[in-house]
Amino acid sequence: MSTGFTSKSFTHAVLLPLTAILFLLSGSVSGQVDYQAINPFGDSAEQPDDGGFGTEGDGEGEGEGEPEQIDPNVVNEEAKALMEQGDYGAAVTKFAQIIGLQPNYVPAYLDQAKCYVELGEDQLANQTLDTVLQMAGTRNPEIFAEASGLKADVMMDMGLYQDVVDNLNAAIQLTPSDPALLFKRGKALIRLASQSQAAAFGGGEETGAYFQQAIDSLTRSLGIDEDQAEAYVERSQAYNATGRQDKSIDDLEQAVELESDNTQYKAKLGYAYLGRAQREVAKPIADKNEVASDYQQAIAAFSQYLDVEGQKDKSEFEDMEDPTAVTPEQIFLARSGAQLSLAKETGSTGLYSAAQADADSAYNFNDDYPVGALYQRGVAQRLQGDLDAASKTFTEVIDFGASQFQPEALIRRGIIYFYKNDFEAARGDFRQSTELTGGLGDARPDFWTGATYAKEGHYQDAIRHYSKSIRSNPAYKPSYNNRGLAYMALGQYGRAARDFEELVRKDSKDDVARRRLEQARQMMRR
Repeated sequence: MSTGFTSKSFTHAVLLPLTAILFLLSGSVSGQVDYQAINPFGDSAEQPDDGGFGTEGDGEGEGEGEPEQIDPNVVNEEAKALMEQGDYGAAVTKFAQIIGLQPNYVPAYLDQAKCYVELGEDQLANQTLDTVLQMAGTRNPEIFAEASGLKADVMMDMGLYQDVVDNLNAAIQLTPSDPALLFKRGKALIRLASQSQAAAFGGGEETGAYFQQAIDSLTRSLGIDEDQAEAYVERSQAYNATGRQDKSIDDLEQAVELESDNTQYKAKLGYAYLGRAQREVAKPIADKNEVASDYQQAIAAFSQYLDVEGQKDKSEFEDMEDPTAVTPEQIFLARSGAQLSLAKETGSTGLYSAAQADADSAYNFNDDYPVGALYQRGVAQRLQGDLDAASKTFTEVIDFGASQFQPEALIRRGIIYFYKNDFEAARGDFRQSTELTGGLGDARPDFWTGATYAKEGHYQDAIRHYSKSIRSNPAYKPSYNNRGLAYMALGQYGRAARDFEELVRKDSKDDVARRRLEQARQMMRR
């Protein structure tokens, strides 16, 4: 039977005394363990036959060569004390001594594995936990469950998510009502689903199955212990990934209620509201009241985060262990974006200055990488009507170099040039933006290019670009409207009518398109 110590153990001689290593390698650990018979720390605890553990006497006052007997109780107390003090290396040595005195005492292996985890020795921890699981088996489900949970943590850190799931499946069969094991399995399944999703460029049936299994496991865990905030957060992630945004938000709200001082949960809740609002906006006919409400809820959640974290120094966030944790810079930007979007939905222009202030705060928090904050500042300046300031800010973003914001900054600076009647400069920015992105799915560069030609009275050129805009995104309604107007200017009323008909078909409540359709039909009759 494996003892949990391989040749790698010799690289950690400082942790294991040579006598303990020799004993463990001697094969003296029995594969058949009678747990009811073991009394490792009682008066009748068996000692190893060879008596090779303990400090040999110096021959004075005792039989020559007779070893001093070691009390396992004392060694165990010393090992536990060392663990509490954080001296895990010394504790490992003590637990090895206990194992030498009582090879079948499984808790010593388990505590030793815990020390390896604290020392960052994941491989040794994993090997030792395998020994615990082999020795515990079905005879001691409690120890088996604890070792399985610890092994799951180690393998999660190593990114071995499938191994985590397999290990926990076996443990859950023994202890099906252990909420911690069910939680960890759900968490591992979500990571496994994310891996599958990335490998499949968006996921497939296997990815969806992993997410659903995660939801089922986490739901079982919460059914046993409903006060697990982290379980709600994990399940919300699976719900969101499978398109159940309402359930995702419900779970995050529950997590925030359970841990009201957890600012990361509040940030996640803000992002969830923001995401649901953006999905609603993308619908052909959006519920404006729901959109506005979600933006307001997102702003409130982000504000709760920033009330606590927003005044902290950047250095306090440099050593965050959680790779998914957010920083104030990100939340300032997220709140700025939510304020701009809410202003667009409600017409509340007073939010523009608040959005600019948040963008400035993001910039000041992390000026090492300011391009996102600069871009958001430019948007706020533009919406407040300060075209010169906005143009200057967008130029900084463009000059910064390749980034996700560069194409957007070019479009927005081009629009500013349009309003300043500098049509050639505007077309240059729109063309450069298309070159950077390939124009895939983005109707705006050609739409605005068409608008510059229409302003100059070049309607055929305008129509050509409006048509390209529609081919890029057939759902982009402004291009149908402007192309219809260009056809009207050329006297091609039938073609104009078809564009306005398309607008009415897309939105039966579009009264402007309906009036223009009727006007085009009247001109056709004349």
